[in-house]
Amino acid sequence: MLTTVLKVLIGLAVIAVLGYLVVAGMAWRYQDRMVFPAPRGPLPHPTSLGIADGERVTVRTSDGVALQGWYLPPNPAPAQGTTAPGLIWFYGNMETVEGIAPALRDFRPPGIAVLALDYRGYGSSGGEPTEQGVYLDAEAAWEYLVGRPAIDSTRIAVYGRSVGSAVALYLATEQPVRAVILIEMGRAVARAGRAEALIEIPEAGHNDTYFYGGTMYISRFHEFLRTHLR
Repeated sequence: MLTTVLKVLIGLAVIAVLGYLVVAGMAWRYQDRMVFPAPRGPLPHPTSLGIADGERVTVRTSDGVALQGWYLPPNPAPAQGTTAPGLIWFYGNMETVEGIAPALRDFRPPGIAVLALDYRGYGSSGGEPTEQGVYLDAEAAWEYLVGRPAIDSTRIAVYGRSVGSAVALYLATEQPVRAVILIEMGRAVARAGRAEALIEIPEAGHNDTYFYGGTMYISRFHEFLRTHLR
C-alpha cells in the first residue's frame, strides 16, 4: 500500500512540475503580448475629435516600421524667428492615440508642441509590440520632433503613463530630455530620481488619474512644463 501511495504522490508531483513548465513556457512565449495587449483600430484625423489645428503624421522607425500618430503644433505659435518647446506623450496599456484624445485636448500645454504616436502594433501602426521595439518607437518620436523646424531640440519633455513610463524613462537616458513627467509608482520613481515635485491624486486608481486630477492636475502639469521648458 505504501508503494502505491508513493507512486501516486510521485505522479502528482510530475504533473504539477509539467503544468508549471507549460505555464512558464506559455508566459515566456507570449510575454510581449501580455505586457503589450495592443488594441488595433484606425486613427482618425485630430480635427474630427475636436483638435482643429492638429496633424495626422506617419513616422518611420530605424527598423522600418511605420508609426501613425498626431502632431499638435504649439498654440499659440512662437514669435517669428523663434522656436517652441515640445512634449512627447507615451500612453499606457490598452490605450491608443484616438482613445486618449480627450486627455491630449485637455492637457495640451499652451505654446508647447505635442507629439503622440501609436506604438508598433497599436492603433493603425505597423509591426508587433516588443520591449526593444517600443524603445525604437521612442527614438523615432524624438527624431521626428527635433526635426520639426518650429521646435527647439534643447527644450523637449516626455510624459509617460503606466507602461509608457518605462518608454519615457528609456528615452530620457538616451537623449537630452529636459524634463520627465510620470504617474504610476510615483513615490518610488520620485525618490530614485530625486524628483523636484510629486503630485498626488489620492482618489485616483491606475486608470482614472485624468478624471480625478481634474483642473488641479492640468494646471500643475502646465506649470511644471512652463517652468522647465522656458
